Amino acid sequence: MRDYLLRKNVLLLLFCICPCLLLADYWTPWTEYPANPVYSPLPDRAYYPTVQYDKNQFSGHGISAYYKMWSDSPAPISLAISSDGIAWSTVGDTTGLINGRHSVVLYDADGFEDGDGYYYKIWYWNSADSTTINGFRHAKSVDGLTWALEGSCTQDPSFPLVSGSGYFVNFFGPSTVIYNKDATNEPGNPMTFRYVLYYIGGAAGLLPFPNNLQWDNTCLAYSTDGINWTRYGSLPVLLPTGNLVDWDGCYATSASVVKTQDLYHMWYSGSTPNGDGNIKGIGYASSPDGINWTRALTNPIFAVTDGKAWRNLRTYACSVLFDADYFGEPADNKALKMWFSGLSTPSGVYSVGYATSNFLTNAAVSTVIADPVEVVANGTSKSTITVTLKATEGQPIVGSTVTLTPNFGSSVITPASGVSDANGQVIFSVSDTVIETVIYTATDTTNNVVITEKASVSFVEGPLPPSRLTGKQKKNDFSVVYELFNLLQWGISPTAGIEGYYVYRNGVKIATVGASTFKYEDHNRKKRVATHYSVTSFIGDNESSPINVIIK
Repeated sequence: MRDYLLRKNVLLLLFCICPCLLLADYWTPWTEYPANPVYSPLPDRAYYPTVQYDKNQFSGHGISAYYKMWSDSPAPISLAISSDGIAWSTVGDTTGLINGRHSVVLYDADGFEDGDGYYYKIWYWNSADSTTINGFRHAKSVDGLTWALEGSCTQDPSFPLVSGSGYFVNFFGPSTVIYNKDATNEPGNPMTFRYVLYYIGGAAGLLPFPNNLQWDNTCLAYSTDGINWTRYGSLPVLLPTGNLVDWDGCYATSASVVKTQDLYHMWYSGSTPNGDGNIKGIGYASSPDGINWTRALTNPIFAVTDGKAWRNLRTYACSVLFDADYFGEPADNKALKMWFSGLSTPSGVYSVGYATSNFLTNAAVSTVIADPVEVVANGTSKSTITVTLKATEGQPIVGSTVTLTPNFGSSVITPASGVSDANGQVIFSVSDTVIETVIYTATDTTNNVVITEKASVSFVEGPLPPSRLTGKQKKNDFSVVYELFNLLQWGISPTAGIEGYYVYRNGVKIATVGASTFKYEDHNRKKRVATHYSVTSFIGDNESSPINVIIK
């Protein structure tokens, strides 16, 4: 009881002092695919999915596809493939596994640097054994379908994964395995090991649960080879709340964990005491170190009470993938994808559904920059305002609609709105005919986030144009042939410090002359062809309004 309350108080404290770790500050709300479930291979079951994505379609290591899913059916584990993560085709049942349930599969094009020609690794639960480490199995595969080198995992006897007592009475399978290619295997820091495991631990006989009630939790272990494992700590890293009326009061398990630059994210299943009979939903937690976790206030993010018939009885057991490049092949501008289990009725169908989420725009990290910050109020000179949407750790926000709003005034903003590109950017231009300073505010309207940084542009009185402009067509007579040219002449601008003049023909700049030059010859022109000329004066980037003449 003391250990449990200590853990719970620590989590509450972290929650109070670390609001940055909440779901609402990092990810957009999940969007469930409207045509769920996406995989329901009747008459078989499909639940406890584990999904892998590879932009190279697994490089010829097995069937080519962008997505592969292994799911309980319930045994053996089956394999399905998809081009988009939504439309799935069953490949068939796996071979070489023993009573396979609750699997986690990893793929590595480099073969995990083992040098044995295998590209897939699986960890799973032998459902015939939940009380010894022999129930935790592993195997390898060249194609993800046929498995070899199958065997039992082992455990450090000083820190066993399953011990038959306390928090670690049972082992019900792995939830997540993280593979660290650049592992340093630092003692005391489990996240630095080559393999990091979150697994489903069963407990009994502990307060505050009455009558030796069975309950599930999320435990952490680590390994140098993926076979011999050491449990981390004396407690699970995520416990049920202990309040038996909470949606996760008795179960906090089946965790899918992903890591972004500086933060770990977990999606887990929860339930009240009747557990397997009615698994209540999926919740979110976050952690700076993968060990100390903070639940979101918005939990659960999916629940059996959502009114979705396909998961009215159970909503649970998810597999979440994260790709900072938004799953570039094929691209769909989503950073998070989830496949999760559902059960319709006690005698109904076990199916897999799909949902997506994205980075949430961070108002403090995103930027709004104007260049230049001072332009002439002539209606044509423009300032470019670049809005860059970023997430908490600097990742670009792709595919969000952005608007720019002035605090007052008569400036013109083009375009009215834009969609952020692969760099998270939307570019606007602003102009004005009134001398004023305008402050612009950018808003990610897709996620209703107002960017903290503002851009200020001063529209100023610029240089005055030349005092007059005349033009006429003249001839250069070379006896045998002749050439027509248009002669422009103008007077000096009354503004002091003029640096020069721009000459335009039919709206296109054709010449730049110095401040002491007041004429320009435009050669090789045609007779009786009306040509529109403009001349402006300039100082630096500031340009006057034009004066105009038409020569025929």
